[in-house]
Amino acid sequence: MPEIKPARGPIGLNDVSNLGGDSTQLSSVRAYKNIRAPLGIGSKQDDNAKKYSISISGHSNPVALSQLVESDVLIEGAKLLPAVTWYDYTKRTTEARKSEAELGGKGFLDKESEARAKRTKKNLRTMKSCDADIRIEGKRLKGKVEEVVITVKGRKGQVSITRKMDLRDRGNAKENERLFQDLQALTRKTAITAIMAAQRLR
Repeated sequence: MPEIKPARGPIGLNDVSNLGGDSTQLSSVRAYKNIRAPLGIGSKQDDNAKKYSISISGHSNPVALSQLVESDVLIEGAKLLPAVTWYDYTKRTTEARKSEAELGGKGFLDKESEARAKRTKKNLRTMKSCDADIRIEGKRLKGKVEEVVITVKGRKGQVSITRKMDLRDRGNAKENERLFQDLQALTRKTAITAIMAAQRLR
């Protein structure tokens, strides 16, 4: 499989335009050989480490808890497992790619971009087999209580992780700030739990 090199920003960070890559469903925070620290310094990797792939899938809209877990899985996964190739098959990313492919077929783009759009359409029909998959499903329960269910599947089995949180307005700015901090802490911890499970079960 050919390596896709995403565009770099002025200080070496990946440009989110990589979301529209045509050969694979790579996330804009793809980890393997594509993470760059500020000022263009590459992330440290163990070149002798066994390289493998993890996909993230599911539908997190419109639930805030699961949306944040989805983002944290990709961000923390890129940091914690720099040798891993991450594939983003979430509904949000897939819908964005579909829109891009449809635009490419309407004659608005140059020939090269139209060819890429055709390849994107083809690749949307198949999901690359990965060593593990993290599937995220979110829903709103009674009132403002939200729940995220994460199913991690790998060659060594599967686990399910469920988290709930009441996101009701707590009545004053200080308590709402604490709510936001609690939400951030919960989503990060949940994401790391899922990432470690994928690493263990791959």
